[in-house]
Amino acid sequence: MAGYNRSEQKTHAFNQILKDMKTGAVKSACLLCGTEQFLVNWAKDQLIKKYVSEATKTMDLVVFEAGEFDMERLKEACDTMPLFSERKVVVLENFDAVWGKTVKNVTSYVSEICDLIRGLPEQTMLVITAGEDPEPKKKDRPDLYRTVRECGSIYDFKILSERDLKKFIMKRLRGLGKGISSRALDTLISSSGYYNKDIDYALYNLENDVKKIVAGTVGALGSGAAAALAVRTARFVPPVEEPRNPEPVDVDMDSLVSPFSSLIRCKTVSYYDHSLEDEAEFDKLVGMLPELYPHVYEACTLTRFDDRALLYKWPGRTQGNPAVLMAHYDVVPVDEEEWDHDPFCGEVIDGVLWGRGCLDTKATFNGVLF
Repeated sequence: MAGYNRSEQKTHAFNQILKDMKTGAVKSACLLCGTEQFLVNWAKDQLIKKYVSEATKTMDLVVFEAGEFDMERLKEACDTMPLFSERKVVVLENFDAVWGKTVKNVTSYVSEICDLIRGLPEQTMLVITAGEDPEPKKKDRPDLYRTVRECGSIYDFKILSERDLKKFIMKRLRGLGKGISSRALDTLISSSGYYNKDIDYALYNLENDVKKIVAGTVGALGSGAAAALAVRTARFVPPVEEPRNPEPVDVDMDSLVSPFSSLIRCKTVSYYDHSLEDEAEFDKLVGMLPELYPHVYEACTLTRFDDRALLYKWPGRTQGNPAVLMAHYDVVPVDEEEWDHDPFCGEVIDGVLWGRGCLDTKATFNGVLF
């Protein structure tokens, strides 16, 4: 992350876009970019919410995700009148071509995209999302960036000032039914790492830590010590142990890989927008577990929680401290065109098991239950 000044900056893009939406100053072409991708996605959702009717969303909102660009579809989408919405919204997500980067199936159309932006109908809004500007001080900017700057609006979401960050945290705590004292809030921020330039820590990380803190506390966060302890607990990483030299163990690789492959074939993909998730794939994976790991189901009791959490309890012979083995069985989205083989094939090819989740982290899931 760049720019770690806690003090008030000139009007933050977060506040500017709210003001522009209120006054109708948002132009037909918008570039939402910057360090804080949490706010980039928030701004995109706010524009969609303001201009697109929920009743006609499937027709008045067109989203091109990374790797799905099609120039003819883009032209058609921008030229089509909205049905019952205030504006037709067309989104180009993670569109790094705006920085002049060479992008497959996009770079050759940059000139046409620029012309399209210059001639956008009043009823159409083209929203481009991208990451952080790689060369913010460079005077000679790429054509696409210049065109958006000349004809539209650019909202660069940098890190929040301390004042806005406090508002962000308090709003999320209120939404989770929690309060926090001023002292505890200051301690939480200083302990979080948000303004630490040496680590990659942004609002997505902070929001997750706030959720973990709330899950592990009762009542309000009233003291600085409690807040610091909660943050450190949420971000605890076990110490690195010295490498060991274990003795080799005979393993039936076929019986180990077979259930692993079955897990890989389930498309348990998680999105920030949960409506994109295929619940049937998650149910399919959970439904096959008794057959894949029968010994676990013989020895353990299973408790299911919200958000697809599974807790297997294996009673021990003593009353000592319990051990916890953890893994998750959802995976991040995948651009299938970038893979040499089907990312959900679960096949062993040239001695390598292929599939999304082999490393993160269905391998752990399979190893715990095997």
